[in-house]
Amino acid sequence: MVSSKALAFSDERAILMQGMNYFGDTLSTSGEPRSLLSVIDGEPLASTTIAQRAAVQSAIEHLQGHMPDKPAVFAFLKRLRTQLYARRANLLRLHQEETGFNSHDNTDAVEGIFDFLDHFEAYTTLTGQTLHAPTPHDMASRQGRAMCLVQKAAYLVAVMVPQNASIGLAVIALASALYGGSRVIIRPSLQCAASCSLLAEAIADSEPPHGVIAIVHCSAKDFLDSVLAAPHAELIHYIGSDRFASTVLAQAFQHGKKALVDGEGNGMLAVADDFPLESAANLICDGVTRFNGQTCTSINGVMIAPHRLVALQDALVERFSALQLGDPRTDGVSIGPLFSRSQADLMLQRCRDSTSASLVYGGHVEGSLITPTIMVNPKCRDTMVREGFFGPLLWLAGVSEADWHTWLMANRFALSDTLLSHDERLQVRFVQQSRAGRICFNQDPSIESMFEPWGGYAPAASNPVSHWVHKYTYPVQLDDEPSRLKSMNRHYRS
Repeated sequence: MVSSKALAFSDERAILMQGMNYFGDTLSTSGEPRSLLSVIDGEPLASTTIAQRAAVQSAIEHLQGHMPDKPAVFAFLKRLRTQLYARRANLLRLHQEETGFNSHDNTDAVEGIFDFLDHFEAYTTLTGQTLHAPTPHDMASRQGRAMCLVQKAAYLVAVMVPQNASIGLAVIALASALYGGSRVIIRPSLQCAASCSLLAEAIADSEPPHGVIAIVHCSAKDFLDSVLAAPHAELIHYIGSDRFASTVLAQAFQHGKKALVDGEGNGMLAVADDFPLESAANLICDGVTRFNGQTCTSINGVMIAPHRLVALQDALVERFSALQLGDPRTDGVSIGPLFSRSQADLMLQRCRDSTSASLVYGGHVEGSLITPTIMVNPKCRDTMVREGFFGPLLWLAGVSEADWHTWLMANRFALSDTLLSHDERLQVRFVQQSRAGRICFNQDPSIESMFEPWGGYAPAASNPVSHWVHKYTYPVQLDDEPSRLKSMNRHYRS
């Protein structure tokens, strides 16, 4: 019997039922069939085909085509934008079923893709590489030889993107790799194979350059093992759970590959005495619950002076209690389900593991729905403080300004820190104390741009803050005659 949900899909669903990979310059439906379920209600959403390791290896081997010049890249991306927009209605529907985001957040995520492609060329103009002037080999005589740094593109970039933003990050990685001069293979989250099958089809219909792009739905292990074994696969970009980041980094090192690591993050926020509590409560509520708390820049913990703690706690309880949980396809619902019941259980277990913090609101799980939760006064050493949450949960702690540094340094995954204060003295000190690569002042950190100059958290030490179009290039020193180096530098910048 065909479900009512299946009937609601347009004819595009017939294509989705096949599950599209794009490699070898063609669409492919070969592989092991797998059903995809909606995270909202667990009903069948679509089917995909999981490429086996031999197919992944073949896809990587094929990626040795001639790189197009930048005008050709921009032209292709404009065609891709047209093809994706023609699939907009299905993208919106599928993305929501895959993520559980409410209608507002889901629309923001999908519309951001079109905004990115509309303005990508202008973005690259604003973020062009800085010319590196030659440095004399001999500072005394300045004759004979000179040294110069140029940016070299990775030959082939292999990108793993997560469930919360698979198609958006796939488009960013694709555009940035091609612009920088790299071939690219992308492994989407398997839960997002339906929307990313649309991406694969849109690429195929956009007259793509030959031998430089692949989209492959496969197991993470088959993908990583195939990339590690491929001599011309030079760079791995892992975007996903903190749990697997160190493994990817270690394996890349062992196999002589470069690696970039982006994890979940653990966002801390400090509220200074000069910032109004009502405004702080509104911003914090939004920053905890946007995308169901499942983005790397969500607010996980808040430090505030002890004498203001109870007032902020009461204001947040009032706001959290007004939020409607449930089916995110329903008007008025603010918070939908997490990606799985096991994820919801893990978040609550993180709260239970703290023997010092008190539960003041929430803490209920029904299926994969979790009530927005507030824990008060954990210890700095608690796991929830050091590692944060990936869901709509929050800890509050009474911490004086003098102790901010201790708490910020306890953060294992410092991607984004926030300060609510108009005091420039405090802002400067906060920057000096934070290890995060992204610092927000008086802004909601969970609101991100598709054009973010982004970097990994401190322990990764392999993904410095930079614009996406520069991530897949790296500096190389050239040593030659000064006049020849100047000419060579101009060549690399064109």
